[in-house]
Amino acid sequence: MDQAVAAMNRLVDTLGTAEKSLFKIVPFKGDGTEDPVDWINEFERAAVANGWSEARKLAIAQAYMKDNAEDWLKGLGNLYFESYDDNGR
Repeated sequence: MDQAVAAMNRLVDTLGTAEKSLFKIVPFKGDGTEDPVDWINEFERAAVANGWSEARKLAIAQAYMKDNAEDWLKGLGNLYFESYDDNGR
């Protein structure tokens, strides 16, 4: 019985900390066919709906940069961003 209770507690802990994905976003390619302002606005709505922290927003935004946008991001080199709203150093 103790093992079952422990297993249930682990499940509850895991479910309670699972990241929300209530609002999906699409990758930003930076190929000129997308409006970057529209993409940022959609990303912001997703961040609010999903309850992402500033640090999580930064990680997710970087992960959703593809093709030209990813190349641009990599080209920034050693700039360090502390948060999603940071301008880099």
